[in-house]
Amino acid sequence: MRRKKYPKHSGFSIMEVMIAVFVLSVGLVGVGQLIFSSLRHSIDSRDHIIASQLAQEGIELVRNIRDNNRLSEVDIFLGLTPGDYRIDYNDDGVQTAGLDYSLKYTANFYDHGSGSATKFARKIKIENYSEGEARKITSVVSWKGAIPETTTDCTTANKCIYIEDILTNW
Repeated sequence: MRRKKYPKHSGFSIMEVMIAVFVLSVGLVGVGQLIFSSLRHSIDSRDHIIASQLAQEGIELVRNIRDNNRLSEVDIFLGLTPGDYRIDYNDDGVQTAGLDYSLKYTANFYDHGSGSATKFARKIKIENYSEGEARKITSVVSWKGAIPETTTDCTTANKCIYIEDILTNW
């Protein structure tokens, strides 16, 4: 008599399943860390770009004061005496030192007025340059906290950026 052959039922052993789950888990954790790292670098890049633009805006606003003084036929450096200041796009001049340098966000603009608090702070430093015939303007923006006292302490690693410019009496 012939015996009927039954097909072998094959499947995965518990060890094979455990290895597959382990490999899959390691892959998913790696992808998750890659996504998190990419997101963190993207946010850092965005903050650096915003800080760069805010620093440039500070220089441009001081330059605008000098140019308006020229057009008004008054002392070109009127209101631009050496010291630490803050300035906004809607100000007529620089504001005195000792004030809060942190920037607020209102209606798509950053300024020192009212609005939502941000991580950014901007300080304008004005110094005499070339025996008073020019002014050295330094615009420092920090997005970590306090603004450093010197520009040597202002680095990207410290989440700080600065721009310097020399304004002359042309």
